[in-house]
Amino acid sequence: MPTAIVLGAGMVGSVIAADLAQDFDVTVADARAEALARAGRVARVQTLQVDLSDADALKRAIEPFDIVCGALASAIGYQALRAVIEAGKNYADISFMPENALVLNELAVRHGVTAI
Repeated sequence: MPTAIVLGAGMVGSVIAADLAQDFDVTVADARAEALARAGRVARVQTLQVDLSDADALKRAIEPFDIVCGALASAIGYQALRAVIEAGKNYADISFMPENALVLNELAVRHGVTAI
């Protein structure tokens, strides 16, 4: 079965994880233990506690997964987007970010990934 990681275990990320769990082996990642405890109540959803504001930790966390989805707070959305692109992973992201994400298009092209 393909694997997916959802970055962010809040209200939206936990729903994305639950939906994906129908067709993927899903892990939801977040720094907050209480959010992971709620998200982990869904059958077939694994959890991973990781500081997603740490680009190196984020890159290590996503390495084994086939797809990466983001549902992060605006404070870390842009830096997470950059880290996922630099890791060479395709990324589907619903995070709001005040920064212009289109600035990273050239980086995504260089890494051969799609980030939406």
